[in-house]
Amino acid sequence: MAQHHVMYSMMRALVFKPAAQRALRFASLVVLLVLAGVVAASVLITRNVVREQERLILHERTAEVAAVLGSAFTGVQSSLQLLGVIARSDQGHSRLFADSAHSVATPGTQAWLVITARPTGLRVAAAAGTGPAVGQAISGDRGKLARQALASKEMISGLVRDGPRVRLAFALGQAAGPGTVVWQESAISPASPVRSAPTSPWRSLNIALYVSDRPDPSALVLRTEKTCRREDFGTRSPSERGHG
Repeated sequence: MAQHHVMYSMMRALVFKPAAQRALRFASLVVLLVLAGVVAASVLITRNVVREQERLILHERTAEVAAVLGSAFTGVQSSLQLLGVIARSDQGHSRLFADSAHSVATPGTQAWLVITARPTGLRVAAAAGTGPAVGQAISGDRGKLARQALASKEMISGLVRDGPRVRLAFALGQAAGPGTVVWQESAISPASPVRSAPTSPWRSLNIALYVSDRPDPSALVLRTEKTCRREDFGTRSPSERGHG
């Protein structure tokens, strides 16, 4: 009798052991799947948090760049307004204008002009720096930009191409009286990347600045990379709102 009981117990163990193993394996699989899901969710959450932080940092840095550019363009406009007042009070003599412009100009790279609209066209009434001389007719890119300034109440910016040379120009209409444009232009090298200083707070940014409201290779002013991709962006300055 005892022998039959032992054999029955062994048979029960043999019958129920595979079922217990299957249940254990199923439970282990469920736990593994749950853990894998938790890990995957944690990775996605962490990645999204990192991306959001990077986006916020990028937004802050680009806002800082825009603020600095806006301040610089405001300074240019103030200089043009001041030179316009000086040119208006100069009573047809360009010496005072030239001396005042030389005090703020960078020799060899900048030009300051007062352009007047006459029945015969646009001509230089006062000049300083490296650019058109007094009495010279204004045409081409300069003429187009000067006419835009005469028709606008805001400072206008644009590029002036003279053969292989490229200049960034700022023009303020009526600044020296009706029918006048006070003008500043500076030599630039869009083809040469500008290297960020090691201490620059924006050294991690790839910056492309255009005188347009969208990336346009023909309107490139400066860049910090050797190549500009279509997804590169520029910071639009307040002076470009009147630029058409």
